[in-house]
Amino acid sequence: MASYIKAINIQYDDPTGSLGNEDINKRFRGKYIYLVPEYTWDRSEAANAFSLLMTPNEDLCAADISKGDGRHWFRYICCLYSGNSDQPKITKVWLVRSDKASGGEDDTEQDEADFVECTLPDTPSSSEDEDGLSIQNPITNSEDDKPPQQLTIESILFSQSNTEVPFSQTPEHCQGGEFAYRKDIQDAIEKLRGATIESREALAKLSSMNVAPIFHRGKRSYVTCDNDKLHFLRSILPPGTEVPITVASGAEKCKWVLKWYENDGLYVKIRAGVVGRPATD
Repeated sequence: MASYIKAINIQYDDPTGSLGNEDINKRFRGKYIYLVPEYTWDRSEAANAFSLLMTPNEDLCAADISKGDGRHWFRYICCLYSGNSDQPKITKVWLVRSDKASGGEDDTEQDEADFVECTLPDTPSSSEDEDGLSIQNPITNSEDDKPPQQLTIESILFSQSNTEVPFSQTPEHCQGGEFAYRKDIQDAIEKLRGATIESREALAKLSSMNVAPIFHRGKRSYVTCDNDKLHFLRSILPPGTEVPITVASGAEKCKWVLKWYENDGLYVKIRAGVVGRPATD
């Protein structure tokens, strides 16, 4: 049985267990940053792909891989997961060097950067896992299945409709990834970050976040129906903050569940956290 990559976590100032013991922030100032793979023997827990998010908005629930460099961009490694068992899984990751960094403003002086590459094994030929267990949808409509009314901000998952490459370095990342730079949003975040945590929590409770239930890593999880709102809230709320949610039901719930199990349908995206304190789960 093969081992798989479950996630990549971030370790500050300690190379123990990291990829090549390489500081990926070397010569860029700031903290010593190391990438630490998390392994699993369970294929259903393995990652399907990775992406890099560059944004002007700090995520208080994830680990910035350019922490302390004094620049205006925050960088996050994202692990992507599909509910479709036929999708290939990551079995190996390693670091490679690039002639120049891809990045936002103030990056012109950087002449090298570390990036992750990964190995994708052959796609399984059926909807069964390696032990011959068929994958079934455990999300039921039981009357006893009462959805929660609130969740911690870090436990709500980002969604993505599809992914084409194991590690994306597309030009839009230079503009803030899927969350394009908007001065009004940036100004609002900066203003709220100066307010008390009680004020920020009160704002988050003014309206609930729409989420959909999926079965991920062996348990019920919830994916957001509004990535922009989740991105905004994670920029002003620390981990552990509970926010009100509205769980999709009926036809809307079925739509999300079906997308989750479709081939190249729905992916969930988890921004990497610090070793020992993952961003979610």
